[in-house]
Amino acid sequence: MRTNNYLFLFLLFLTNSVFASLETRSTEPPVNVIFETDMCLDVDDMGALAVLHGLQTEGKVKILAVCYNEVHPFGAAAIDATNTWYGRGDIPVGVYKDTLFKPDNSWYLEGVAKFPHDLDNERAASALDTYRQVLADQPDRSVTIISVGFLNNLYDLLKDPEGYALVEKKVKLLVTMGNVLNDGFNFSRHGLVDQTQYVIENWPGTLVTTLVGRRMITGQTLTATTPVSNPVRRAYELRQGPNTGQSSWDQVSVLYAVYGTQWYDETWEGGGRLINGYTWKFKEGYRGYAAPKDDSQVKDEIERLMTLPPHPAPDIKYGSSFTDPRDGNVYQTVTIGDQVWMAENLRYLPSVSGPGTGSRTTSHYYVYDYNGTDVNAAKATENYATYGVLYNWTASLSACPTGWRLPSDAEWTQLTDYLGDDAGGKLKATGTIQAKTGLWHDPNTGATNETGFTALPGGYRGSIGTFHYIGSSGAWWNATESSSGSWWNAGFLRYMYNVYSSVYSYGDYKDLGFSVRCVRD
Repeated sequence: MRTNNYLFLFLLFLTNSVFASLETRSTEPPVNVIFETDMCLDVDDMGALAVLHGLQTEGKVKILAVCYNEVHPFGAAAIDATNTWYGRGDIPVGVYKDTLFKPDNSWYLEGVAKFPHDLDNERAASALDTYRQVLADQPDRSVTIISVGFLNNLYDLLKDPEGYALVEKKVKLLVTMGNVLNDGFNFSRHGLVDQTQYVIENWPGTLVTTLVGRRMITGQTLTATTPVSNPVRRAYELRQGPNTGQSSWDQVSVLYAVYGTQWYDETWEGGGRLINGYTWKFKEGYRGYAAPKDDSQVKDEIERLMTLPPHPAPDIKYGSSFTDPRDGNVYQTVTIGDQVWMAENLRYLPSVSGPGTGSRTTSHYYVYDYNGTDVNAAKATENYATYGVLYNWTASLSACPTGWRLPSDAEWTQLTDYLGDDAGGKLKATGTIQAKTGLWHDPNTGATNETGFTALPGGYRGSIGTFHYIGSSGAWWNATESSSGSWWNAGFLRYMYNVYSSVYSYGDYKDLGFSVRCVRD
């Protein structure tokens, strides 16, 4: 989260700053991290969590837990959805269970909470309980806590006798993000300045603060290089807009905690001051400040780590991302048996029609609940970003990019035969709308998504000019036409429903609008 003051003010409070040349922190074994976040207003918290997942994929970090120090009702769900997308939905999430003075709103948390997850604020454990349980299981002096938000959870941890003893025994480093001179945000917002003072005064080990990052704009390549199923991409789009990044205060803190003096200079002389007048002095190995040696190097590393693909669960065989050269859309792919499928609905939209316009012979493209002809406006809708485009049968035949094709009915049968019983459950995204854990309505029967296909209930455009059944059913055209002379001039498609775990085959009118999944040539 951002702060309101700049680093140069901090220099006014330093005396004879000396940069220590300590031994570079090892990345073998991985750094054990508990991540403290106020994920809410700014989106760099999401970027920092993405960086941590990228570092874990590369074997440099092990995320032990994520603790939430804001109180937004969608906070825990958004964190869990992000962890789930990275294939690590079992990471514990603890939340602050008390109230905050003037809690913050968010432009993106509710949207991120629509991605698959199985945890929310009510069901999440308290941050204090999470800390006590996680720390107790770790080797002595092995844990790094990275706090990029407020210090209320850490205050509660220190005030708890068991918690203090665990910090003293198990934690080797606390990294905080904030301004060491009269910070107006992380160290004081919500009236928490006294809690900040208590943590700084009483933390029993090393505490290092970072601030640099305002001019390091990262996340601008998420839209172009990662799939629409990526909740981090969606967060940046909702908060900043497509292809637009934000300052990287929080990511800078994460990289310091992992890369240490290999990439950062540490300052151990000088001191800091809070807005309540409390001051503290730096001391080597106890209280200090860190800043990157090379801002551009850190910025590039942040962008690289933020755009790494998710770590696949053992039963999900992800392929590399594919970028459609026609419009720059990026699709995750998945291999199931001998077939390579797009793991997302197609979003190719050369034109758009309202639901009242249709044809069985001329191509038409629709976006659920959009009634207009402005392609850019249609692409700006949440339904486009989540469910893609609905095509009539004629449009679907040529919608897939070069190297991909609309699957035939036989190719759909090859897929479902390979999966066997309950193929629909193995293909459907998990979670439900009612539980705020997914996009399918209850009961989402049999959904495991063990293939990584992530079938979503995008509904359809009906022949009478209306949209139907988003959340309840998903349907995908195939390239097979009904027998010659059929009175209804039908194309075949595959359906999945929220109340069944099978995949069904039907023929239906060619002027209807359904989703498309492409299979690789």
